[in-house]
Amino acid sequence: MKETLLKLDGQKKILDELADKNSGSYNKIGFTSFNQWVDEAKKVKSPEEARHILYYGFQPLYDAIINNEVKGKRASALEALDKIVTAGVEYLTGYYLGKPETNIINKLAADVEDVVKGVHYYYKTRNVDYNGISTRDINCFIRTYIEKITENNIPKPDTIIGCACGSSEIVMPLAGILGADLEFIRRSKRRNDDKALVIKEHAARIKKRVNGKSVVCVEDYVCTAQSLYEVMTRTKRYKPTKLFGAGVNGDSTSMDDMEVQMSEKKFNIFALTKNKNK
Repeated sequence: MKETLLKLDGQKKILDELADKNSGSYNKIGFTSFNQWVDEAKKVKSPEEARHILYYGFQPLYDAIINNEVKGKRASALEALDKIVTAGVEYLTGYYLGKPETNIINKLAADVEDVVKGVHYYYKTRNVDYNGISTRDINCFIRTYIEKITENNIPKPDTIIGCACGSSEIVMPLAGILGADLEFIRRSKRRNDDKALVIKEHAARIKKRVNGKSVVCVEDYVCTAQSLYEVMTRTKRYKPTKLFGAGVNGDSTSMDDMEVQMSEKKFNIFALTKNKNK
């Protein structure tokens, strides 16, 4: 544990030094197909554009798989999704630690090109870069998380569950820096989800990574907390030893099913309300 804390202290020092530099944004008009996405991803050189491209590969493919819109290539689409997540953790960890390598995204596009072309493409604008969450805010969230771990205020998570898909740029570097496993569960009001959804092939893997472990479920923007609540109650079925919710932005005034345990600048920690735990 001491070695881990020393490593986290070093990571936090880098994040502190980059606090004002991690402030880029990229609001390019969205893609309309995976063909267009592949073409842009194969040649991207800008670190900010690479962040944008990464998300708009992950989100549409995740949604296509969970909505059964992969047209007879489900197994290969699942493999491609895992490659996107792996590349995302690697690229965004490097980006937030000051060493972005856009060739990771170039290689990713070449690796998944044959699979994703022709897959149904659904574009959904995210909060990061668009709605009150910047790269500077994500930097603040990650380094505050490290502070709370080193001060023993919250446990270091074994597994991070990202609320799909808007949290991806938060949870990918967080998982890379903390050395945690990363999974995703979706509950999206904008997609008309009435409950938390899991990609069926990922259920056993999520259970293995959650059962008996310390777990945090991360959302980008927590308003009523209903999506985070649904994701946390679904995660709770897998019997973690500790379970928290977290968000960069949060509004504690309209929550019925969650209690706020910590609330600082761009850092919020939540727990399921005890009398509503399932």
